[in-house]
Amino acid sequence: ENSSKIVVIEEGEPLVESHVREFSQMEKIDIDIFGKMCCKNSKNIFPKFGELNTEIVLKGLIKIMGVSFAFSFEGKKSENESNASNANNTDSARSMLEKIVIPRSSTLCAGCPHLGTYWGLRKALEDDKKKTGKSWIINGDIGCYEQGGYGLFSQKIDITNENEKFYPIKSVYEILDTNYIMGGGIGLAQGQARAGLNANIVAVAGDSTFFHACLPALVNAVQNKTKILFVVMDNRWTCMTGHQPSPTTGLNALGEKASVLSIEEICQALKVPKIYVCDAYDVAKLKENITNALEFADGPSVVISIRECMLQVLRREKRKCSTKVNEKCTGCRMCISLGCPAIIFDQKTKKASIDKAQCVDCGICKQICEKNAITDDADGKEGKDDKNNTNLANSEKNLQKEIEKAIETERRVG
Repeated sequence: ENSSKIVVIEEGEPLVESHVREFSQMEKIDIDIFGKMCCKNSKNIFPKFGELNTEIVLKGLIKIMGVSFAFSFEGKKSENESNASNANNTDSARSMLEKIVIPRSSTLCAGCPHLGTYWGLRKALEDDKKKTGKSWIINGDIGCYEQGGYGLFSQKIDITNENEKFYPIKSVYEILDTNYIMGGGIGLAQGQARAGLNANIVAVAGDSTFFHACLPALVNAVQNKTKILFVVMDNRWTCMTGHQPSPTTGLNALGEKASVLSIEEICQALKVPKIYVCDAYDVAKLKENITNALEFADGPSVVISIRECMLQVLRREKRKCSTKVNEKCTGCRMCISLGCPAIIFDQKTKKASIDKAQCVDCGICKQICEKNAITDDADGKEGKDDKNNTNLANSEKNLQKEIEKAIETERRVG
């Protein structure tokens, strides 16, 4: 009642301001409201687009209050000059930070099943290129696996440069070429396949994204016999947003028991002509299935890699790391290129080692080491044999047992 003006300062769309204006009209309150929207006494005070900063807000308040205030922003005499100066200051700050901040890549968790899937995909594509000369384009989607597009050395692709269209994979975190919106990967893949590129066109998505946004595009690929490879990474949870249940978990949003939807059966119902299902921890089988899928020419092929999110496994299982690097290590860094944060490379000894605080004994690194230098600490066994690396069937049984236990606990508490 004692105010003559209301000033609304907000980033993004003028949501609060619009509600304030609506309320004032409903209650017949005669008051000037200033913000991003036009009002009866003046044009919008703050810009509708772009980010607010101290200078913009200060200038707006001075205009509203009708006061004279001397201030100086060095090197900023006009709006254009101000924008240019902001850009220069940003570049200067970034350049300074690059000198004092250690560069860090995106990363997946130790034991993440996506590491195994990406490894199998990478090796299958590289081997196919040796045989056929075909390069590849891999289209990402929204989920934990999108970390495959945020690597330290990832770069914008210049579409006018023929070589850059097919960016070589140097790290698992540089494996993705595009990343747009949920369901966008398989849609983009179909457009690329129809553009006549001499390349293997791949799309990847997780189980949650598959159900949320990929089904229409998959139907379109089947109907039009579009030759693409669609890799579905089923880790049984919607992990990136906080491990909510997905349609493949066996729980609903309230934690109640629910039907488990099979991605394989849904693909069969949609008449996908070629479907492969495998354990994300079995990289040899993954590579074999992906290789076979790449050779299929009569429409889309789907590879479904299954393994529960390791973070969820660790919430109910205590694992003691038994993985070690032995004297056979030659420092080839093959295991480093897997992208697992539990594998360390010592620059002094030029050898790899295992961070036992992070390692979860998933066994992927044991499978990819060509020197058999990664073994089990307990008995020196080489390869993927490992007491913690239970087969997929047992892993699935453990998940269902945990769901049953959670339901029973909830029932008792309730």
